[in-house]
Amino acid sequence: MRFVLPVLALLLAVPAHATPEPPTGRSNLPIPRFGSLRAGDSNMRSGPGEQYPAIFHYARKGLPVEVIREWGPWRLVKDPDGDSGWMDQAMVATERTAYVTRATRTLFAQPDVAAKPLWHVEPGVVGKIIFCAGAWCRISVDGQSGYIPRDQLWGTYPAEKIG
Repeated sequence: MRFVLPVLALLLAVPAHATPEPPTGRSNLPIPRFGSLRAGDSNMRSGPGEQYPAIFHYARKGLPVEVIREWGPWRLVKDPDGDSGWMDQAMVATERTAYVTRATRTLFAQPDVAAKPLWHVEPGVVGKIIFCAGAWCRISVDGQSGYIPRDQLWGTYPAEKIG
């Protein structure tokens, strides 16, 4: 009997379903999908519930996250660094943002590298996605907007049309 309890605790920590979750999740939104942190004070937990310890604390409202699973009001999310854990649905907004990756990037006046460069953004900058089509996205950061190649962002799927 003493061996049953640790196994049961492990099963409770990682929810399993007799039937797979629908591709739209319980929220009727697609799985996977991108969203963003609703608050500047959010915890990522090791399991789907407040009884599970916080494994990361986020102090950055608008940071994009990828929702990869749903469990009741809990969302299994992945952040731009690839870390994953559970967050309450109240902490995950549907607003689309993107995270600038790897290096300082140029935003252009038009969706073309030959277009006039407008300004530069550092890696880790988060911008609101205005729209994405094809290989380009238009993002807004601190009231300025411009075009950036989609592959220089984290927070959007390669062929996804936004806006």
